[in-house]
This record gives sequence, C-alpha cells and structure tokens, in this order.
Amino acid sequence: MKRGTLSVVVPNYNHARYLPEALQAILDQSSRPLEVIVIDDGSTDNSVEVIEGFARKDPIIHLYRNEQNQGVIFSLNRGLNLAVGEYICFLAADDRVYPDFFGKSMELLAQYPQAGLCSALLQLIGEEGNDKGWLKSPVISQTACFLPPEEVIATLTRYGFWFTGQTIVYRRDAILEAGGFKSELRHYTDIFADMVVALRCGACFIPEVLATW
Repeated sequence: MKRGTLSVVVPNYNHARYLPEALQAILDQSSRPLEVIVIDDGSTDNSVEVIEGFARKDPIIHLYRNEQNQGVIFSLNRGLNLAVGEYICFLAADDRVYPDFFGKSMELLAQYPQAGLCSALLQLIGEEGNDKGWLKSPVISQTACFLPPEEVIATLTRYGFWFTGQTIVYRRDAILEAGGFKSELRHYTDIFADMVVALRCGACFIPEVLATW
C-alpha cells in the first residue's frame, strides 16, 4: 500500500510560548509530512522569529503571514489552498501530537483510500502541559476501522459526534469539495466540515490517544 503525501497547516496568533513544542512534535513524527505550513495571523509577540528559526533548520516548514489579523478560519482556508499534499491536517499552535499520529493515520488511510478523513482519541493538557486525562469522546470501535457513509449515519445515531479536531487527517480533495471551512459557521465550522466529509466519503477511526488539546 502506498501512503499519500501529507500537508500540515498550523495557524498561529501570539502563541510564541507554545510554538517550539508544537512544531518540534510535528518534526519528530515517525512519519514526517511533506510540508508544514505555518500561517501567522498578525502576531504581536515574537512568533515570527520563532517560526523563522525552525524554518531555517528544517526546509519542510514554510511561513506565511497575514498582513493583518484575519481570524483562524481565514488562516485555515489559506493553508488549505496553499497545501499540495493529498492529505491535510490542521493543528493548533498550542497543542501537541504524539509521535505516531501521522504514521498510524496515514497507514489506515492507505488501506481505505475512499475515506474522507481519519480521527482518533484526544488527551487534555493544562496550560503548562500537565496531563488532565483523555477527552471523554465516544469510542465507536475497539479496533482501527473504516466506516462507509451508511455506517457513519448509523454510528452518529448510536454514539453521537465522535470526531476530535486535533486528531483529524482529511483527504484534501474531500475537504475542498465540502467547501473548506465556512466563516459564517464560526466555531462550528470544523464540526460541519467533519460531518460533510464523513457522510459523503466515509471515515476511519483509531481507538488510541494520538494528540493533545
């Protein structure tokens, strides 16, 4: 099975304090992405300096700057349009991913190329990175699996919404066909996108904690 290429998009606004740990966790993945697109949204702290330092050390990191603060949805869509990978993951600048997150997600997606996305479980962390336990989201399967659209409907009916944003890897053409992230939906925009992609294409699920929030 041939794994697809992965782009990672990291929107950032004044998170210089957390960026080094977040970016290093991406670079330390067992399966490295094709590119890491960092969109700085008009930060007034030293975020740009931190990002440029990482970009000088690793050529997969690319910095793009919004001339003024546009909000996270604008940055998500800008990253989506800049990305060239077959798959795409959107990560917050103050979160961390576990070392096998990309590897396990991309391996499962390679088995089920029809899937529109893959998600896993999420750990909660405090402001200082302290462990606060895993987010009590529905565990829809005890083993890694693929759900075709009709099973997504049945599973949503049985368990409710199980997608955790920090663990989602999208097939890029599927999220583009869904219209990207709609600004009018505000903080529901990613929930809407997850539902559209999963209900159209089906979804993979990994019952492991692979990222933090």
